[in-house]
Parts: sequence; structure tokens; C-alpha cells
Amino acid sequence: VGFRNTFTDLLVLRPATVHGLPFNDRNGNGMRDPREELLVQNQNAGRAVIHGMEADLTVRLPRELEVFANYTRLIGQDAALDTPLSLMPGAAGSIGIRWSVPSGIWLEADGRFRNAQLRLSPTDLTDVYVGAAGGAPYRVIDLRGGIALAYRLRITAAVENLSNAKYRNLGSNRYQPGRQLVIGTDVSF
Repeated sequence: VGFRNTFTDLLVLRPATVHGLPFNDRNGNGMRDPREELLVQNQNAGRAVIHGMEADLTVRLPRELEVFANYTRLIGQDAALDTPLSLMPGAAGSIGIRWSVPSGIWLEADGRFRNAQLRLSPTDLTDVYVGAAGGAPYRVIDLRGGIALAYRLRITAAVENLSNAKYRNLGSNRYQPGRQLVIGTDVSF
């Protein structure tokens, strides 16, 4: 699927003032001191275009196997400022293999990835969680499985981020979990 979306009245940060000053005058002296930050406010003033593509593929093989993959790429442009749109992720996707049998048992292994994002907006460049380094790439491997216990009940287990990779999404101040065991139940209605 390919797409192109145009946005108007996009919420964007624009300079603001309080009592006629463009900074937070904490001590009331009317002059900007080193610890007094500039003021900004969200305003419906932006225009942007985001275009990209998404692709999914599943191939069924003999012996209850299937191979699956997906890929996503977004490119955003701030139409008002003619700069890249802020916090647009790098290309991402996954590829994996799944084995399942009619009795309800399944196992899968997949690899997820995100490419580096070096197409950055002026806001990204000043963001402490992005900066000039941009969005770092990552590669993560997961193992999952499950079993159907009844018609509408199944138990699942996964070891996610098998290699314990340290990664975070563009603009996030939190790293994603390291290696983890996830156990769950699915109940269908």
C-alpha cells in the first residue's frame, strides 16, 4: 500500500509570550537569565505531508510452515517550514517463520528492525532524546509459542529481545525492555 496524507491545522510548537515576554521570567527582573527558558505553545498552525508505503507478505510452505515479513517507510515534510517533519521514524519491518499444527500448537521466531533516521527536523536536532545523532538503528529477535487449551482459550509464551539489545524509539526517553519472558492467555469471544 502506498499513501500520501496532507494535514492542515497541525498542532505545532510556536513561540509564545507571558506578560509580553518570550521567556519564563522566574525572578521578575524583565531580563532573560540563564535558567529562564523560552516559551512555546501548541498552536493549530502547521501543514504537513506524510507519504510512504507499507508491505506485508506471507508465504505458506509445506509441513505447516509459513514465512512472513512486513516493511514500513514514512517520509514527512513540514509544508509550512519546508523542513522534515519532526519525530518521523526510520524504515522498519520484521521477518519470521511460524510452525503451527491443527491441534493448536504453534512456534515462531522473528526478527524486528528499524533503520537509522537521519532525516531530522530543526526540532529533532535540539531535542535531547534525538539530537544530531538521530534515531539509532536496531535489530531484535523474538521467540514465541502457544497452545490452544480449549475452543476459545490459548496460552502463549515468548522470549522477546533474545539478544538483550539496548534500543529505543525515536524521540523516546525510555529504552525498550531488555530480554524478557512474557506469558499470556488469549480468550476469544
